[in-house]
Amino acid sequence: MKTNSKKNRVMGRICLRNRFKTTEDVKVKLFQDNDIIVDELILKPQYLALLPVPAGEYRVKITVGAYNDWKAVPVSLIKFTNIKCKTLDKSFADFGNCKLKALSRDEVALSLRVNLFEVPVNNVSLNVELFKKFNGYRPFLFNKTVDFCEFLRNKKRVGFFDIIFKFLEAYSNINHTCPYNNDIIVDRLILKPQYFVLLPLPEGEYRLKIAVGAYNDWKAIVNVFLQVWE
Repeated sequence: MKTNSKKNRVMGRICLRNRFKTTEDVKVKLFQDNDIIVDELILKPQYLALLPVPAGEYRVKITVGAYNDWKAVPVSLIKFTNIKCKTLDKSFADFGNCKLKALSRDEVALSLRVNLFEVPVNNVSLNVELFKKFNGYRPFLFNKTVDFCEFLRNKKRVGFFDIIFKFLEAYSNINHTCPYNNDIIVDRLILKPQYFVLLPLPEGEYRLKIAVGAYNDWKAIVNVFLQVWE
């Protein structure tokens, strides 16, 4: 039975591939040097003859990549919903700005500024913890503390931080190794679905807690709230 099941799946994939690359039943145009076009696609029962699917509702997830990098993802929307910033040592640093701004119905920009009063800063600790809302916010998936200066010298050692930092550095001035001699700025950071290809988040509400320390003492906590739609 297992052999037949595997054979049916393979035949099903071949059947679907052969069906959808023709234009007799479906208008699909693929050009190597032009835009990719799918035009008036209509599903028909005969396409799934060798791939029987039980009655019900389904979602097909298609992630598209090129040159070893994911280019398109099927997440419909991810955006900030709230932000809360708290200073724990105002003699060391304080928030000059901590806010969200709605740019459109589906886009919310995050901006913050941390004024540093004791520079240069060459010793930074970072704790990042993710929570998912389910009868309150509960720990979900990740809780890790790192030496941030060491991380900046070898980002790929901590995959979760690397995913976040890749899109954060484009909107901030923390895109360099320690020390930090100026105020920390994040300017109009907007979440986009493609940022999370390697960190697929189920639909729901989340809280990302970021605790920042220096010289073995916690200095500030930022709680970022966001929502994901599939």
